[in-house]
Amino acid sequence: MVENPFGPVVIPGAPDLGPDPERQEMYDSFERMPPAEQEDFVKEMNDDADG
Repeated sequence: MVENPFGPVVIPGAPDLGPDPERQEMYDSFERMPPAEQEDFVKEMNDDADG
């Protein structure tokens, strides 16, 4: 099982901007994916980030 990439992000010293409904929806959508699809999604994100 992979970690949900849309979980909360804590940046020390940054102001709390309150809830982010769009990010929450992405988090919930990711949680509903089957585990294999979650792994593929994260792999694609990492591949895209590597350029």
